[in-house]
Amino acid sequence: IYAMTEDRCVGSVSPMAMAGGAKALAMTVWHNDELSSEINGLLTDESFRVIAKRNGQQFPLVYSMVYEEDGITPMIKAVFDTTTAARVDSLISDIITLEMVIDSTFVATSATISNLQSANDGLTLENQQLQVAYDTQLARADSLQGLVDNFPDIADLQNRLDSANDRIVELESDFAQANVGLINALGVIRQAIIRIRSR
Repeated sequence: IYAMTEDRCVGSVSPMAMAGGAKALAMTVWHNDELSSEINGLLTDESFRVIAKRNGQQFPLVYSMVYEEDGITPMIKAVFDTTTAARVDSLISDIITLEMVIDSTFVATSATISNLQSANDGLTLENQQLQVAYDTQLARADSLQGLVDNFPDIADLQNRLDSANDRIVELESDFAQANVGLINALGVIRQAIIRIRSR
């Protein structure tokens, strides 16, 4: 544990026994030697901070004082308790901030999940509609395929057309024969009428 100004060390701590068996720490602050050409201690009216170094890390304690003429500053355990309380308060504040961040993240995540669920429901409905449309088109395709499968081939149609043409020729021949027969019958009837009139 050291006493530090902005740019130099001006004191250190050593154990000190107190009345009643209590233990404390005494910090010796070095006053600047005016006879030296270098600044090697605390200047008049200059303040310092108590710094704790542990495992290479530096921890500023909640403690600072202005230079005292005697250069001796007692540090009882309450100084460290105060520092610990300050660190705990800072940790609690960080935890509260973290909880707020977690709550905010949870709310945002819940909203995102809800939006994704709504989008998924919409996609599911659209997929169902597409499935119905696909089934309808498939049924139509099956119907068209049935028509194609049942449609007679060209050779069969040609045979039917040829048969129909032959039948037409036969009907025309029959009609011609019937027409000739009708003409002959009319001629016979006409002759019969003439004979009847001539009598």
